Amino acid sequence: FPEPGFPGNMFIAKCSYVRQLVHPAKFAAMKDIFFGKVRKFIADGTLQANMYKISVDKWFGRNRFAMEHWVGSHPALGKVCHVSRNHSPFFWLRHQRFDRDPEHWKFDTILHDPPAPWWLAYAGEAPNDTRREFFLLPGMLLKWFEWYGEVPPPTSWVWSWYPDGEFWGAQVLKYGSRAVEVANAGAIELARLWTCMAVA
Repeated sequence: FPEPGFPGNMFIAKCSYVRQLVHPAKFAAMKDIFFGKVRKFIADGTLQANMYKISVDKWFGRNRFAMEHWVGSHPALGKVCHVSRNHSPFFWLRHQRFDRDPEHWKFDTILHDPPAPWWLAYAGEAPNDTRREFFLLPGMLLKWFEWYGEVPPPTSWVWSWYPDGEFWGAQVLKYGSRAVEVANAGAIELARLWTCMAVA
């Protein structure tokens, strides 16, 4: 995360799921095209990218990092599993092999750990900042519609794990693929007003 990524492009998945993915040879180019569209959305205020920098390839999933984002790109992605009790990759980068105790390992899904408040705080303090943050559901919805023309079913874990899931589910039902653009049209003015108040 911020979106389902698999460092080293190592994963285990069902063939029935992988068959639904776009062709891997086309994915990097699709990411580049999508990058241009996201920059426009950020420029006009529809989106923001406060949690991470979209210009950093590993976060956006461009160039050599594109394939690490490929397998998790489909809205039909089921339960995402991990084998570590520590969710930070820096924990494993900083520690030597002999420092890793058995209790550091655990096979589980991400679903038992909702997003930490300190992590979500990076989205900003203004009202509805999480609803404009590219690295949360707004960005995921845009990607799913762009690449697959669909979003996860109502029973998917994404609607309860990400913040504002109920809100975005309702917007998708109402506006379809234009949900982010339409819903965030009013949020732009609200963000500008909030900025003026904060400065004053």
